[in-house]
Amino acid sequence: MTAPAVHRDTPAGWAGPAGEYDRWFDEPWGRYAFAVEAATVLRAAGAIEGTRLLDAGCGTGRFGTALARRGSLVVGVDPDAGMLATARRRLPGRGLANHRRLRSGVWCPARFLNRAELRSLAAPHGASTLRAGLFAPGVVPALGVLGPALEALGTMAPALGAFQVIAIDRPPADG
Repeated sequence: MTAPAVHRDTPAGWAGPAGEYDRWFDEPWGRYAFAVEAATVLRAAGAIEGTRLLDAGCGTGRFGTALARRGSLVVGVDPDAGMLATARRRLPGRGLANHRRLRSGVWCPARFLNRAELRSLAAPHGASTLRAGLFAPGVVPALGVLGPALEALGTMAPALGAFQVIAIDRPPADG
């Protein structure tokens, strides 16, 4: 059986094998998008050395790897067994799990939340920080020049970022 065709400029709507998805990040647009997204995640996470972090929807473990390099113990969950197999190779021994209740096609049932919805979900759990990134609309000419310029302009209108990250700072439990 052949995987469904997917537009090469974005993994959104992905339904192919995890390896193909992961290789997308090695292409020029994928490298750029991941660099911007990873920087956004790391800024939102702040000082994480010695902390435990949950990477919900960990995919192939690329963000978990970036977080672990900063000294955090990362636990990842993902509904797709193929994604987890790739993540396990990237992050051996990191408590990766396939949460069966979430099982369905990768990205297909995703519901994208706006900034107000993200803040509302985070509010009961502690103080939160919301960051945005990835303002380039896809592969643009001279990505190395135009991409960073768009990212800089995007800081003035964070709601327009295609990649939103909310970090919740949970106080340690007493006891």
